[in-house]
Amino acid sequence: MRNCLPKAKYFAPAPAPCVAHAGASAFSFLRSACASSYGMRGAPRSFWRWMAARLFPQRNLHFQRLAVGGQHLFSGQLFANRGLPLFLLCLLLLCSGAGYAQKKTFTREYLYTASEADSKLTARSIATQQMRNELLREIGEFLLSEKTMLTSSVLVGGSEALSEDFSSKIEAISAGIVEMKILSEEWNGVTYHIAAQMTVDTSDVRKRIAEVLNDKQKTKELEESRQRALTAEAEVERLKKELTKKSWGQHQLLQLQKDYRQQAEALTAEEYFLQGYSAAELGLPEVAIGYWEKALSIDWCKANLHYNIGNAYYDLGAKRQAIASFQKAIDINPNDAAAYSNMGIACYDLGETSRAIACFQKAIDVNPSYAAAYYNMGQTYRALGNRDLANAYYRNAARLGYANAQKHIGN
Repeated sequence: MRNCLPKAKYFAPAPAPCVAHAGASAFSFLRSACASSYGMRGAPRSFWRWMAARLFPQRNLHFQRLAVGGQHLFSGQLFANRGLPLFLLCLLLLCSGAGYAQKKTFTREYLYTASEADSKLTARSIATQQMRNELLREIGEFLLSEKTMLTSSVLVGGSEALSEDFSSKIEAISAGIVEMKILSEEWNGVTYHIAAQMTVDTSDVRKRIAEVLNDKQKTKELEESRQRALTAEAEVERLKKELTKKSWGQHQLLQLQKDYRQQAEALTAEEYFLQGYSAAELGLPEVAIGYWEKALSIDWCKANLHYNIGNAYYDLGAKRQAIASFQKAIDINPNDAAAYSNMGIACYDLGETSRAIACFQKAIDVNPSYAAAYYNMGQTYRALGNRDLANAYYRNAARLGYANAQKHIGN
């Protein structure tokens, strides 16, 4: 029900407290057993969750929340049990296709020549951004050259998403789901040398890119992050040229130097944001929080950072801290429906039902088209035994396009 990093956000089931233990145990047991017996350790986590739900179905209530970085959280109730034969068929298919997964590593070096306005920190920010740009361009070209990528993973709403800006979309999405590892860096006062690499599992990345492309909110957030970085980069170059002019007075020169440092810091903040996003995607909420807090130390007034930190705290089970972070996001952006809705989930988990209802209602007030809030309200009234109200909210959620709501109407 929560939306993250990014506000990544995105629809993914979040379990009620009584569901998580049994579901997670089944998932962990199944994954470890098959990994050791059949060499399937590299299979996607989503597959193991799906199989665990088939083998160990439960009928517990679950809410809808938008997940940090698009990370899908396992819920005990997902699918109806269609029997062991289907499970065995899927297991056989995965075993037969496991050998086709391909990992490709891209490694590059970049040498940045500092200007008089640069310090070690600004030089590193600029060099890191340039390094990321080169790697992302290469990864984007590689993915777009893959026939399987074009035929199976770029379908959005039933049509191929090939357009003039499609390549930039792939780069923006890759920035959030592929981790960049710094191999070495060196500053000698004049130049900053950096070496880095990105490794992609083609089958996994294609799938995740397709998921993001089919989620407008996720795509929008990652594209906005990419655009902020490119804008700051262009501004750095402009200011660098301005600083070479000899006609500036002392006051003007100091202001230009200050602006230059601020734009370099903006690049650093976006780098921390993306590192946090990647960590969340890898299921490392504590690491993600660390990166996002570093980004906040540069720019405190970023609602999406507080929101994503709230999602990460929720994943860690720290519901009170999650609520506090969601409130900070709302203080900065009072129209953040996802933050209100996710706060409602945390309140419900803590037994604060009235406060949860108020949060869901506020989400609806600020965004009457926010389907997840209606669905969550329906789930709450259903738990309270008020089927009439629950059905009314389910109908609104279904009307707004939330598919899971329809099956609850009348049940």
